Amino acid sequence: MKNKRALILGVIFESTSLNYGEGIGNVSELKKVIRGNGETYSYASRQSILYSIREMLAEEFDWNLDTVVPTGSGENKVVQFKRDVSIKESEEMDLFGYMKTVKKEEGNTLKRPGVVRINHAYAMEPYRGDMDYLTNMGMASRCDASNNIANIENQHSLYSYTISADLSRIGVTREDEDIEGEIEIENEEKAKRINEFLEVVKLLKREIRGRTENMSPAFVIGGLYPVANPYFDGRLKLIPGTKKLDLRPINDALSLKAKGESIKDLTSAGIVSGVLDNEEDITKELSTVTVEEFFENLKKEVSKYYGV
Repeated sequence: MKNKRALILGVIFESTSLNYGEGIGNVSELKKVIRGNGETYSYASRQSILYSIREMLAEEFDWNLDTVVPTGSGENKVVQFKRDVSIKESEEMDLFGYMKTVKKEEGNTLKRPGVVRINHAYAMEPYRGDMDYLTNMGMASRCDASNNIANIENQHSLYSYTISADLSRIGVTREDEDIEGEIEIENEEKAKRINEFLEVVKLLKREIRGRTENMSPAFVIGGLYPVANPYFDGRLKLIPGTKKLDLRPINDALSLKAKGESIKDLTSAGIVSGVLDNEEDITKELSTVTVEEFFENLKKEVSKYYGV
């Protein structure tokens, strides 16, 4: 592909308790980080987001997830991608990459870095120690047994994350990535894969502990750019103590140029009404459209890039 273009998105969504760690005793802990200001923020790991995206792509678009197999012997087996499946048969391996290890005498390890990269989704509001106390009293009372109890950490917050993808690498392998050598699929299939991925990002949900959480964007900003930098990573922040989006770091990101092209000129934004408190300022500053319009316009740009 002669003109390199990267798909870059910054996403904000509102959700509850998305990702738990190992836990201690009967306490389930959210995955969290502590920032330099002493505040604690929960997050959903990139692996958990990718899990939900893969599930939806298979569910809604029949993406092939029959691509892995246990290898090795005895108790040392590991699960990895099948050696004889390539990016031609697997949309997942094309977008998200793979590593296939083999014994030395059987050849070389094959590796394809992920072309679509997703960062952790961090809560934009601090975690204040909220807990949910659970028992199985209903079931226990049916058989005159004692209750079992559990405590789970709980947070409802706005979250933000970023996505970046080098469109020139979709559907194309280097010689050392596959046993078949260099592979390139048709442009129509490349556009189809990216546009199905975008449709899932637009409607993303996560199944967790009996809940279905809505991760569909309440605000989204991005476009196609000449350099694959996640421009809005760390730039989507709330004004402390409010649900107002701080526009200053976003405007600074928009003031950048990449290979002489203005980031602002290449960027558009979509918003859902009634979530962020300074919606009027955001709309005025970023000329926002609806989230549906944002994704439809972006999918047209992707198709145009691939010439289909």
